[in-house]
Formats: sequence, C-alpha cells, structure tokens
Amino acid sequence: MAKTLLQNTSIVILGAWNVGILNTQWFKIHFPEFLTEPETPVEVALGPKYEIRFTLSHILIYVSSDRIMLFPKQENDQCYENITKLSTGIFNKLPHTPISNIGHNIAYQLDNNESFKLFKVDQLRTYKEFYNENLESEYFSSQQIKHIITFEDHILNLTYDMDQERNILSFNFHYDVKNTSKIKKFLSDFRKNLLESKEIFNKLVE
Repeated sequence: MAKTLLQNTSIVILGAWNVGILNTQWFKIHFPEFLTEPETPVEVALGPKYEIRFTLSHILIYVSSDRIMLFPKQENDQCYENITKLSTGIFNKLPHTPISNIGHNIAYQLDNNESFKLFKVDQLRTYKEFYNENLESEYFSSQQIKHIITFEDHILNLTYDMDQERNILSFNFHYDVKNTSKIKKFLSDFRKNLLESKEIFNKLVE
C-alpha cells in the first residue's frame, strides 16, 4: 500500500493576503472550533518574504503576502474535512481578497514492490552508464518526469520522481480563478481530488 506524504499534501491559495491581520489571534477569533491547545506556537520567517507558520487542530498553516498553505498533519477523514472547512472558511471571512490560483497537492510514495507502468526504475542504470561514459560523471541517481493533463476547469500536473531508493507520484490539481463564484467549489473539491488521485494512482502503478 502506497504511503501518503503529508508534507507534500496541501491546499494552496494564491492571492493578495494581508499578513497584518492574518495572525493566530485572527484565526482563534474566527475559527474557535479548531482550537485544541491553550497555546499556539508561531514560527516566523524573516527572509525575502515574511511568513508565519503555526498549527491549529492538526493543520499546519503557512501565511505570507502571496499565499496561504494548509497541510494536514494526520491522515484521516476528520483532518481532511477540517482542512477543507478551514480553506473555505477563510474565503468566506475574506471574500474580497483577490485570489488568482488554487492548488491541491497530493503525493504518494510507492511501496518497494510497486512500480510505474510508464517508466521502469531499471532505466536509471542505463542512464547512469550513459552519463558515466559520455560526461565522466561520478554519480547519476534520479530522474523527474512531468506530465500536464488539461481538463475543463483545471489542470492536473503529474510528477514522477524516481531514484534508487524510492519512487514518488505527485499530483497538483491547479485551478485558475477566472470566475470568483467558483472559488468555494474549487476549495471544497480537495476531498474529491484526494479520492480521484488514489484512483488515478492505481491506474498508473502496478
């Protein structure tokens, strides 16, 4: 059974966010149902882009001026439901925030006995020999292949990561927000896309 990589699974909302108000206090006031601990530790990144990070109800939240990212910290239906409710709730509280794109990211690590139907890890050995011979390289260990599939209302970006130790299939369901009336639907489709990603995974992996 493939492993869900929660650190690579998220809802991303690209827009013009006011980091001056989107702090832990704002979330506590507007989403008290997500408070599970008396204190909410905050990490602050002070690099080129100001960003805060904190956790509410097993959801890791990143806030910066151009995006909000929500990561489930547990792999269960309740956590997936909460991350969906929180993303739609943020939009409901701040409906006038300009939003340009919405992304649902989901990633799976294959078991040792699983492989991609389209690509074989054994090919890495051929590539390694080629680069050793032609470029005098010391080591070739991995490759990444991306496929882009277009649907009516979104783009599905599939990324195959293959190396000698593990293989990962990543899904990015990308929505361009041209009609703001569809934002809530796009956000709430996260659960649907989780199920769809598993169905697609089973078609691409053997």
